[in-house]
Amino acid sequence: MTSPLGLKPDLPVVDLTSEAFDLLWQKRQQVLRMFLPIIVVLAAVDWLSQYLYPPVEENGEVLFQPAQMLFVIASLLLSILMATACHRFTLLPKEQWEANALHGFRRDEWRYLLRSIVIGLLVAVSAVLVMVIGLSILGEQGLVPVAVVTVMLALYVLSRLAITLPALALGQHSPLKDAWQLSRGNGSRLVIVVFLIPMLMGSPFFILLALQAEVGLLAYLASFGVYITSLISLVMLSLAYQFLCDLKGVEAVQDASSAQEQKADDDDKHFDA
Repeated sequence: MTSPLGLKPDLPVVDLTSEAFDLLWQKRQQVLRMFLPIIVVLAAVDWLSQYLYPPVEENGEVLFQPAQMLFVIASLLLSILMATACHRFTLLPKEQWEANALHGFRRDEWRYLLRSIVIGLLVAVSAVLVMVIGLSILGEQGLVPVAVVTVMLALYVLSRLAITLPALALGQHSPLKDAWQLSRGNGSRLVIVVFLIPMLMGSPFFILLALQAEVGLLAYLASFGVYITSLISLVMLSLAYQFLCDLKGVEAVQDASSAQEQKADDDDKHFDA
């Protein structure tokens, strides 16, 4: 069975990964100009947070220091700016790159942030319910299998709901039900694209961060590497969204180009999650 465009219904994980690397390499000059500054800043924010507020342990547990919240918020907001710009860079035609490059928070960025929070809450609630139900049936001896099932389910739901985040970056109205319908039949492959491959790519940097007892140059380079990996994963998510739109015969990506031009100076304050 194929789509109206003759596409096979399975998300081509290997091809998407290869295409993401090819895209970033072929457009490396634009990528460096558009994204290197914010990645440098993001890594600096993380490094400065670790430097000013090193981990404090109490009774074998690492305590979160309230003053770190400022750095967490700054990192979150900058990450949203990078994510929305990356989606637009991947999906929009070249002539619109500059007009839709990194900028301050506008309606689309706030909608992207709000949708991310909503997805996170839904996944967290689902995970807690699965954990509670599983432990009530199996008891404490079933903690490990219940935890494994909970994590797998959380990744599955999160991957399917996140597929239309690129649509929000393009200024499209895309309710959560659209994400579930668009990703139908490709949930497990989306887990690979959205989480497993990026985690494998970023694992050396995560290990380096974990092994760094002191906050030095290596800690900064590890954070820098993590954000480079995040950039690649955002391109992969955008390409997966484009493929599924083509597969389902949805015109969201194509329509987004004209929509961006029409709302360039739109000050509408309506946000939909």
